[in-house]
Amino acid sequence: AGRLTDAQAQTLLDCLGILINHRVPSGLSSGYMVGGSDRQGRLVANELTEMGMRVVEHIRLVYPAVGLCWRPDMPETYLQTACNILGKGFSHPAVFNDPLITDGLKSYGLSDEEARLYIHSTCVEITPIASSNVWVASPYTNLVQILLDCLGREYADMEELISAVLSRLSASIRNNLINELSSRVARLNRAVNPLISCFTDDCIERGLDSERGGARYNWIMPSFVGMANLVDSLYVIQKVIFEEKAYTFAELKHMLDCNFEGYEPQRLEFLNRIDEIMVFHPLTMENMKQIITLLAKDLITRCREQLGISLTITPAAKNLIVEKHSDLKMGARPLKRAIQSMVEDALAEEILSGRVQPEDHVTVGCKDGKISFHVKK
Repeated sequence: AGRLTDAQAQTLLDCLGILINHRVPSGLSSGYMVGGSDRQGRLVANELTEMGMRVVEHIRLVYPAVGLCWRPDMPETYLQTACNILGKGFSHPAVFNDPLITDGLKSYGLSDEEARLYIHSTCVEITPIASSNVWVASPYTNLVQILLDCLGREYADMEELISAVLSRLSASIRNNLINELSSRVARLNRAVNPLISCFTDDCIERGLDSERGGARYNWIMPSFVGMANLVDSLYVIQKVIFEEKAYTFAELKHMLDCNFEGYEPQRLEFLNRIDEIMVFHPLTMENMKQIITLLAKDLITRCREQLGISLTITPAAKNLIVEKHSDLKMGARPLKRAIQSMVEDALAEEILSGRVQPEDHVTVGCKDGKISFHVKK
């Protein structure tokens, strides 16, 4: 007595899904995650884990909504349930790598317990549960538009094109950040979320609204839309322009400007003939060094254009950063923060002390296992 049967529990979860469908207007989301870890790191997987996923097919739950937090020690039946639902044509449950996400959150300063308790606030954007603001999925960057904006000229090789895309992407990210900060200032002055603040860690203790610094964290998760489309497009460009030399950039841009009107054979060619299975291998140490070089180019450009400082980063310095901060499991994520902490922050101190001034030539090297600066006036 007093216990729900499996059928009753499933019905209640399905009713929750119906309420979500009624609550969420087109284009927004409200969801939940199943599986993963509890606060102590123990596996969370039981009958409700599977039932929570089955809501998707039972009531055609609006996407995005359900996420499965997968762990390597999770019984295979849970991932199989998710795959079976996806195999029927449903767009979720989405599958999240629980250990990887937890490690990523810890790398940003969260405790072990906090890092295990996360939620996908919308599609895939991750935020700590009940301890941050609600403006998570922002800002958005249209990656395919970035590529389109680069197609107004010819390029000598693929490396030059990718460099142009990364440069424009970097500028877009910087502008998005400025706009996001401006929005935060506007909300600070004009908006309040008293109900949300009651359920957000530290707001009551600090006596501050979540919009005014009360929340424990001020978390945002930028979204880069169209990554798969960008990769596919770059692959097509590599094949038809650089390898086969069938088209020029001017010809390709004209087709795109016409939305392929009058160029149906080319559209079908790009979609169907140029098709290949691409295997993505884990990053190697050599890949890490190449990424450091790309990140260093951005810093060098900013020093030259904004500070009037000529900056050179030696291979020894790049190797040191990679050796100390590379993580084959986390990929390239730690490298950007490593450049910031090891090079940018240290360079800022040199500038503030007066040891580095505009028009100086600064060489970043390595001495006794540490980053060093050689300044030439």
